[in-house]
Amino acid sequence: MSKIITAIAALSAAIVGVTARPGFLQTRDTTSNFSLFAYGSDSDSAIGGYPIFYNEGFAYIANPAKVNYTDKYVLFTKGTEDTTEWVASPLTTSNTTWSESLFYVPSPYGPTGFYKSGLSNVTESSIITSGFTFYGTTAMLKIDGTLYTEWYAVETSIDGLWSVGWNATGAGVTDAELITVRRVNPPNVAYPDE
Repeated sequence: MSKIITAIAALSAAIVGVTARPGFLQTRDTTSNFSLFAYGSDSDSAIGGYPIFYNEGFAYIANPAKVNYTDKYVLFTKGTEDTTEWVASPLTTSNTTWSESLFYVPSPYGPTGFYKSGLSNVTESSIITSGFTFYGTTAMLKIDGTLYTEWYAVETSIDGLWSVGWNATGAGVTDAELITVRRVNPPNVAYPDE
């Protein structure tokens, strides 16, 4: 009887070992549409889950209680041919000028934004538009098999408004605050329905 129990235990361990191997783990699929929200790096940060929005080709964070950019809020979808591309369109308006632009980070550092051929002030060779993914609800970029989350925010001259950047260390930005970008908005921030 003990040999049977030992055999069953060994078989169970083998099955668990096979199903838990990291090579078989898959990332969870997100909902088809999502928005991005920035969270400051410490508890006293002024950036408390505020939405990331489009402004003149670049990504910004706005405190909705201080500035109103709701007409530039972004609704993202995954690319149809490359699901690691995030395609941006206006959330609440029908502004077709920047609809279906690609979210990007600069290579190797600088301001983040939205790329659309003929509209953007950046060249395709200077930006990264694919490799975006989520680890849980946290936005990350996968480059050569490694996940990165090097988002930062820099205050603008307007109270409650920050620009979003990538790789503060490489950029030599000293007044940057590291942020976490997530697809979950906090309950204390009013945000239009998707």
